[in-house]
Amino acid sequence: MWNNNLFTLFCLLTILLACDDECYIDDCEPRPEFGIFKIKVNYNNQNSFVPITIYRGQYEDQEIFLRDTLYGQEVVEYDLPVDQYYSATATYQKNNNVITALDGGRISVSKDRNDCSGYCYTVNDAGVNLKLKY
Repeated sequence: MWNNNLFTLFCLLTILLACDDECYIDDCEPRPEFGIFKIKVNYNNQNSFVPITIYRGQYEDQEIFLRDTLYGQEVVEYDLPVDQYYSATATYQKNNNVITALDGGRISVSKDRNDCSGYCYTVNDAGVNLKLKY
């Protein structure tokens, strides 16, 4: 009887100590509020700068979130609030015509369970390709 109780106590201590070694709930960040929205553009002899507009939601809703003009950066990143779909446009000139490139993506957050029933979060960033195709 004493051996059974001792064995049970040994097993419980082993389980508790193993969890302490593997689980770092403090290492998990709180739920993120921002993610990265990456925009790719390109330049040519008619476009030494590229005006861009970021819209919250679908482009058709026309809810402007941010306007910027890019000079020389082919990739730029913006920190934007998570759990949102964003659309973006880039405006180019080509042979006296205005061409608008349009793309969109969602920044979301995934919740992952760790080994000790806690949660950690991962941001699913978004990226758009607004490069002008020749």
